Amino acid sequence: MPEMDESFDVVLQIIDWLNPVEIYNLSRANKHYFSLLALPLTRKMLRKTKASRSGGSYLHLAAAKGDISLLQRLVNAGGDLQAMDTLQDTPLIHAIRSGLIETCKWILEMDPRTIKHPSENELDPLLHAAKSKQWNIARALVLTGADVRASGPGYGFTCLHYAAKDSQYELALALIERGADLEARNSHGSTPLARAVKSEDEQMVRLLLEAGANGRATDREGRGMLHLAATAGNLTIAELLLSFGVDIHYHDDLGRTSLHYAANWDQEDFCAWILNSKDPIDINVADNRGRTPLHCAASQGMHDISMFLRGHGADCRQADLDGLTAIDIAMMTWHGHLAHSLASGETIVASSDDSCSSENSVNGMVCPD
Repeated sequence: MPEMDESFDVVLQIIDWLNPVEIYNLSRANKHYFSLLALPLTRKMLRKTKASRSGGSYLHLAAAKGDISLLQRLVNAGGDLQAMDTLQDTPLIHAIRSGLIETCKWILEMDPRTIKHPSENELDPLLHAAKSKQWNIARALVLTGADVRASGPGYGFTCLHYAAKDSQYELALALIERGADLEARNSHGSTPLARAVKSEDEQMVRLLLEAGANGRATDREGRGMLHLAATAGNLTIAELLLSFGVDIHYHDDLGRTSLHYAANWDQEDFCAWILNSKDPIDINVADNRGRTPLHCAASQGMHDISMFLRGHGADCRQADLDGLTAIDIAMMTWHGHLAHSLASGETIVASSDDSCSSENSVNGMVCPD
């Protein structure tokens, strides 16, 4: 027995030098020998180890590998499936990241408490699944009773935000049926509907609107759904929004209408749709700084849409609150050719030098979050 005790000590010292993955692979390669060390090895496996990348125990490694047999042995030896590694991740979260749905189901069956993260300051497993785009696991978690209204502690996304952005219709329906908050807002003030509009997903937009989502919801800057549709130039979604009562004349906190946004983002067809609608926006409508859609287009150096607006009655000499006309704005942003076209009223093909990035813009519009 002394020799056996010494061999135990030697092997355990070797184990201390190996990292978790190496020990795991070694145990798989020689199960008979490691069975002799079952008790001391299991005890070591249940402790956090500095050698582990995330400072976790073998419960975390076994979950990440999908080794349910090892998980069972560790749990039988007293392993806690709610144990967190140094990154605050539980074994279930490791299984989620690895896309192991059967391992996830086993963990949930063994300890139903694992469906919620033990720390209130960390993402719930459902949000980890959605963020990792593990949609099958996310659906399984929802059906198992995950908190569908949970939001992340940082940016405030809910699972429905993720589902709406990535066209996960079945998951979205399952979430809504179980009470997901249609009006939940992330840190930018965006709702799941806003995420769907920005993704230009007509089917998801319709699904959310029919489920009761507020089409008039705005973000922190007061931008509405029609502003987002205008940025993308998506007429189908714009028509859908109007059919659900969205106001075509609504303006954001800076006084900008969807016509301002369409002009700023070179969406000529969208501008034409607005101007030809039953209740068109005034083409010379001014925002809080006195700037019209033409000011927006001119600041970006967009020749074609600037001339389109001028041809439909935009006043190129209407001044903003700083006394600047669209012609002035074009000159200030190094678009002299456009300024000449606006002043003369001639539709001249813009040269390549007239292109302008948003970095040169003086109207300060940025793409909505």
